[in-house]
Amino acid sequence: MHCLRQHDHNGSAPTKVTLSAAPALLAAGQAATLTWSSTNATACAAATWTAKTATAGTQTVKPTQHDPHTMTCTGAGGPVSASTHGHG
Repeated sequence: MHCLRQHDHNGSAPTKVTLSAAPALLAAGQAATLTWSSTNATACAAATWTAKTATAGTQTVKPTQHDPHTMTCTGAGGPVSASTHGHG
């Protein structure tokens, strides 16, 4: 199971982002594919798990601990973030 959080920090033309993991249960040392998509975003960034800045995409990760993976997208509606949390 993964947790998804979205935060809208500005009221105009809302920027949205979703982030999911497959498998949904991320265990330390297990490879997972993270997929993100956004609406009204001009760029997206993840600090630690991908250098991609596309507003949609996929990335395979192999977490070494149970830290969340977060994608932050920016647009006219301000920055928003979505996170998945590893459990297990």
